[in-house]
Amino acid sequence: MLTWDRRLFPAYITEACGGGTEDAARVFTSSSIMPLAGVKCPFCTRAAGEALAWTTRIPTSRITQKLKPYVETGGGRLGSIRRVELADTGLSGRAIRLRIETAFGPFDVDAEVFRAAMGRSAIPSALFVTKQVGPELVEFSGRGRGPGVGLCQLGAEQMSSEGVSAVQILRYYFPGSEIARLPYVAPGTFADARPGGEGRAR
Repeated sequence: MLTWDRRLFPAYITEACGGGTEDAARVFTSSSIMPLAGVKCPFCTRAAGEALAWTTRIPTSRITQKLKPYVETGGGRLGSIRRVELADTGLSGRAIRLRIETAFGPFDVDAEVFRAAMGRSAIPSALFVTKQVGPELVEFSGRGRGPGVGLCQLGAEQMSSEGVSAVQILRYYFPGSEIARLPYVAPGTFADARPGGEGRAR
């Protein structure tokens, strides 16, 4: 089993991080632990290069339509959206929160909530910047695919092709982790990092 401090933890994976993984605590609002703090990853960019880049343009009317259920579930009102910009970014440069300017004023939304609302095929990762390309059109330009947390699958494949062992790859993407044989896992022995979300594996 992959462990940290003699405890199990959620070993998240992402398809292609685009240059660096993010602290799981920033993406999934969990407690920060060493193996999930994020690392630089030149390996997936070495493997795919510019193929990791993507650009999506979304009309503000569609953003309004897609976000409305999320806002109204919380008891708020969503006026017509005028602008979308980054409000907070992680150490890897990923969007953590977005600021949405509406007819009723601004509000912030979690980047993963925004991705889910727009569709993850439209916004493949949270490693992006925004640009207003018209009064009713927003452009999202980014790199990578997936949540950008834990092990980068494309990066791990590249490391393996360069002769790096599986154990070394795991220790690289999950620093401080160890592979241990656990005969029994008692309740409450998981590290305090919330499991769940896109790309989870154990």
